[in-house]
Amino acid sequence: MPLGLGHLSGGRHLPTRLRLPPGHTLLLHTDGVSEARDRSGAFYPLRARLAGLGTTDPAAVVDFLDRDVRLHAGRLGDDLALLAVTPWTADGPG
Repeated sequence: MPLGLGHLSGGRHLPTRLRLPPGHTLLLHTDGVSEARDRSGAFYPLRARLAGLGTTDPAAVVDFLDRDVRLHAGRLGDDLALLAVTPWTADGPG
């Protein structure tokens, strides 16, 4: 369920634990990213665009998506929020 709407599911939800291996990044985003449409009505191809990015650096991922979604959609019709996190190791991020 989307954040803040869990009460609508009618059931109890347990937290999910996720271990991110070094070099991986968890991306959280609003539907303003996944549902952004271009002039022809095509949704933003999030998976394909991330696959070609070539980095998992959280700041680079957020910066790229902020620009790329806006280029795809032109004028945004919804909110755009992004959060990217990566594990911290003894040598630094990732």
